[in-house]
Amino acid sequence: MKLQQAEDIVAQAEALITEAKRRAEALLVNAEQQAGRVVSESEIVQQARLEAERLRQEVNEELCQQQSQADRYAEEVLCDLEAKISRTLTTIQNGRSQLSLN
Repeated sequence: MKLQQAEDIVAQAEALITEAKRRAEALLVNAEQQAGRVVSESEIVQQARLEAERLRQEVNEELCQQQSQADRYAEEVLCDLEAKISRTLTTIQNGRSQLSLN
């Protein structure tokens, strides 16, 4: 009888050890999967940061280019306006000169 009890205890212990090994293996697999996801997410975050920086630089370059074009346009408009005003002033001066001659 005692031998049978001992064998039952050993069998239960072996079953517990087997179950514990199975659970430990499942935990390891789960931990490895989570670690893989964390690494993958970290890489995605790094790629997103790099892409954001690239886009920021691209936008800054575009803004500089647009500002330069706007400055050139404003210079052309002001130059044209200055020429028109100069011609108008000359016309006014000529008109006044004519009036003073009469």
